[in-house]
Amino acid sequence: MPSQLTTRQQVNGYRFLLRRLEHALIRRDVRMLHDPMRAHTRSLSVGIILAVLITAGCGVYGLIRPAGSVGKSKIIVSKESGGLYVVIGNRIHPVLNVASARLIAGSAEKPSSVKESKLSDYDRGPLIGIPGAPQTLPVAEDPANWTVCDTVNVPSGQGMRSGGVRTAVIVGPGDEESAMSPLKGRDAVLVSVGDTEYLVYDGKRAVIKEDDSAVRRALNLDQVTPRPISAGLLKSIPEVPELETPEIDRSKRGVLGMKAGSIARVTGLPGEPDTLYAVLPGGLQRISPLVAEVLRYADTKGESEVKTVSAAEAAAQPLVSTLAVGHFPTSTPDVVTPSAAPVTCFTWFRPSSASPARVGVLVGMSLPVPSGREPTDLVTADGPGPNLDQSYIPPASGYYVRMTGTGESSRRAESLVYVADTGTRYGVPDPKTGQVLGLGESPQLAPWPIVSLLVPGPTLAQENALVIRDTMKQVGGGQTVAPPSK
Repeated sequence: MPSQLTTRQQVNGYRFLLRRLEHALIRRDVRMLHDPMRAHTRSLSVGIILAVLITAGCGVYGLIRPAGSVGKSKIIVSKESGGLYVVIGNRIHPVLNVASARLIAGSAEKPSSVKESKLSDYDRGPLIGIPGAPQTLPVAEDPANWTVCDTVNVPSGQGMRSGGVRTAVIVGPGDEESAMSPLKGRDAVLVSVGDTEYLVYDGKRAVIKEDDSAVRRALNLDQVTPRPISAGLLKSIPEVPELETPEIDRSKRGVLGMKAGSIARVTGLPGEPDTLYAVLPGGLQRISPLVAEVLRYADTKGESEVKTVSAAEAAAQPLVSTLAVGHFPTSTPDVVTPSAAPVTCFTWFRPSSASPARVGVLVGMSLPVPSGREPTDLVTADGPGPNLDQSYIPPASGYYVRMTGTGESSRRAESLVYVADTGTRYGVPDPKTGQVLGLGESPQLAPWPIVSLLVPGPTLAQENALVIRDTMKQVGGGQTVAPPSK
């Protein structure tokens, strides 16, 4: 092996002499009691490291958020002014909203942020787009409850009919459990529209004639004042046939040697209710206690009877279904008054087309909106009039839906609609347009009787978006609000 020309001790000694010369030149002291040069070296090293880190950070930031250029982007937003533009050919057009920009561009791309100075390189075109189309198009993924509510407004000292109602549509998970309770069991609501009265019970409604005394007495409605109801809420509640007194020819004899229209009772087992039958010429028809009361009140001559028979005697007779009374309540209802619950709602929830809808009527003291939230007062509100007065859709949310009926198993699958958080509904021509708008491929189901109450907006179609204007004319019908406080 070749001999080592320089040892480590010699190198260390050489370095020591160099540092001693530095001290002699800089401090004029060769004793080396302190070493300030080490602090200088460390400061220089730290500075170099920080400079490298800052330079690397700037590079990464530039990759994440580049300065922005028009390039192949079709939808542009100015960094300085926030103005929205769409590129058509070699021109950029100011566009009214994101929905219009996506329809024009034919894609669901997000706006690219570009400096105003770079936009000056392009020729400008006139204003373009759909007035009133949504500026943002968020879509909620979870299925929603669709609820329409009436709040009775009863002026002090006046009748129930005079106060009118305010109508609201609430979409989303809501707070039904805390603010409202469902009509269940014997609960019911008596409502009126004009001269027509309806009994709302078990998630449905039925007409009750004012002159049908047998039905009214059996339902114990003689002293009940109906509450007003809006056309929107009324149309949303599924209707069943009228509650009317069944027609029975009481001049004929029925089975069991009893007159037609009589009631046969079979005593139940211990702890079980009795079974009631209507006696008819062709056999026995099982009826509820309420229908039995109706038949009793309908016997103006008092010729019918209520007779207890054995189970064997009843079983020996044919069972018939002549009387159309299957939709009657099972017992006399307990009518909920407006003073106890001024808010009446119909709610609808259907997670998918493969499952039935969950429908019901709710009553309570306040609207079923989340705690701490307030519904939006609509500009077109008219109080007791036919228009919707309030709406609540979760902020920064929206729903892309396909229309269906309010029935539990409705098979209707009709037009597409986008519902914005402003309480406005927009028509969507077809599924392809929904994808261009960024609404997805799977619209939820929603009941048209409730969605139709929302404020109608323009149809989100490409031909509507491709209309250019020199300016937007101001139209009437709006309201002036107070400026924000400073």
